[in-house]
Amino acid sequence: MTEVIGHKKILTYFSAVKKHDKFSHAYCFVGPNHVGKRRVAEEISTQLLGCNRDDLYHHPDVLYIAQEKNSKTGKTKKDIDIAQLLHVHDRLLRKSFLGGYTVVIIDGAEKMNISASNALLKSLEEPRGKTLFFLLTTDEKKLLPTIWSRCQGIFFHPVAQSELEACIKKDVPENEKKEMLFLSRGLPGRIMCWQENPEEYEAYKKEMYRFVNIFGKSFHDKREGVEELFGDKKDTILARKNLVAVLDIWKLVIHDALHRKMPGISYEGVRLTLPSQLTPEIGITLYSYIQESQQLLQKNIHPRLLIEKILIHIP
Repeated sequence: MTEVIGHKKILTYFSAVKKHDKFSHAYCFVGPNHVGKRRVAEEISTQLLGCNRDDLYHHPDVLYIAQEKNSKTGKTKKDIDIAQLLHVHDRLLRKSFLGGYTVVIIDGAEKMNISASNALLKSLEEPRGKTLFFLLTTDEKKLLPTIWSRCQGIFFHPVAQSELEACIKKDVPENEKKEMLFLSRGLPGRIMCWQENPEEYEAYKKEMYRFVNIFGKSFHDKREGVEELFGDKKDTILARKNLVAVLDIWKLVIHDALHRKMPGISYEGVRLTLPSQLTPEIGITLYSYIQESQQLLQKNIHPRLLIEKILIHIP
């Protein structure tokens, strides 16, 4: 596992907390995906438990909770459910195996359903011994207010480019390095993932290419251009999650258009250029429709209808 990239103030704060053993019962780490929330929680946990990072999730005093797949169907569950949090509650009724802290990491805490949230609240209201919760979320407003009020909020922000450069392998050509730094948007997790899985980096740029190239097309051609986005019918929850990620990329292209910047991005040898039709007025309108569609995707509105509504407003 790699070192933490950035977030020095947060790490320094927790170093002082550890030195004086003044941990709060629960922390809520808030920030965008890939910014390093889980990586920091792992770093604190390994120091606290005295274990190797590669062995953290095999440690008997670590509980990791995240959205799971249904063991019978193999499909992604809609929520983090109550059974997962009841397991945590039952485990915390016992002392830690090794006599120190028990660490609970809840990744994507905003995905807890109401029953799971209430089960967690019970554990937070009745803290036992040396128990430490890390709730990781992209949006603290999606948590129950009673849960948020029982946590100490720690906010994560994108990392400076000078620090991100440490993520990139030394043999990466300079032009690719600049491209990757720009597209990472200050999120070290993206760079680490792209370097381990180059096909994901190409898929990211492909979505940028798809979006800029549906401008100026007929509605029929636009719809054909996005058809593969609806190919996965086996796991609808995962498909919706992936579609939300695609729409995030579309929003970032609009952001670049509004600021008139896209420095040297290429996909399959073709340089990406911002479409002339993407004026500030159209960009702001499209951004709003895309954001609304992302919210509606969480409410089981048919994905194809939402995307077609966006396509209608692309000139």
